[in-house]
Parts: sequence; C-alpha cells; structure tokens
Amino acid sequence: MEDWIKYLIPKKLLGNKNKNIKIEKFNEIQHKDIIPQIYADAFCDKAWESDWYKIDLFNPDSCFVAKYNEEYAGFIISFIKENSAYISVIAVIKKYQKCGIGISLINRVINYFKNKDLKIYLDVEAKNKPAINWYNKCEFIQITK
Repeated sequence: MEDWIKYLIPKKLLGNKNKNIKIEKFNEIQHKDIIPQIYADAFCDKAWESDWYKIDLFNPDSCFVAKYNEEYAGFIISFIKENSAYISVIAVIKKYQKCGIGISLINRVINYFKNKDLKIYLDVEAKNKPAINWYNKCEFIQITK
C-alpha cells in the first residue's frame, strides 16, 4: 500500500482574485462526462469509467466544477464521513494549473461546509510532491506523515 499524508484544511478562505474562474455545482447532465477527461489530463492517467459518480459517499451537492474563460478546467469532489468532511479528489488540467483554479475550488468546499461544524481533510500520496508543496504553501496543516 502506498504511503499517504493527511492534511487538515483551515476554514479560512484562501486569496484568489482571478475573475476568469467560475465555479459550478455538479450537474449530472453537464458534468458527468467532462470530469473523467479533466482527471485524465491532470494526472496523465486514463479517464474514469462513465459511471464514476455512482460511487459510495458521492454527493453531487459537494462536487464542483471550474471553468476558466468558459472552458472546463478543474473539479473537486468532497463528502462527509464520520462527522468530518473529506476532499476526495481535486484536479486541474495542466494548461490551467497555477491560475488560481485549485484555490477557487478549495474555497468553494470551505464555503459549502462552513455552517456544518465539520473539519475538512484531504489525503495525498507521499510521492505526489507537487501537491504536497502546494498544500504546504496554502498553509494546510499536516496531520500525518
């Protein structure tokens, strides 16, 4: 099994003023086919199966998709389990990384869960150094090594 690192996400909003980014709540008709494509581009991996959104714990209300200049550019999937919120996946296509999309998606999840009195966590593979560097830059709190 791979080594994973757990982070706690502070409930403060992160700075981002990019007006080219729009965040949409997941809509099965509009987004179910685009999310696997974004994932494939972001992680240089094969796209998810077409029924990916039928997985356990998936909540369409806590899944968000980002557009950059009207082009789909990223997504975030989060859920609640055992009185905590978790970010399952955050992905931004390569050509739009470092444009503020990840921050915008994280902020949307913080806003979604802010009135639910839940801590928000995410796990990352220890070998994913770019993500770890970004989480540290965002001042996420490392819980485990």
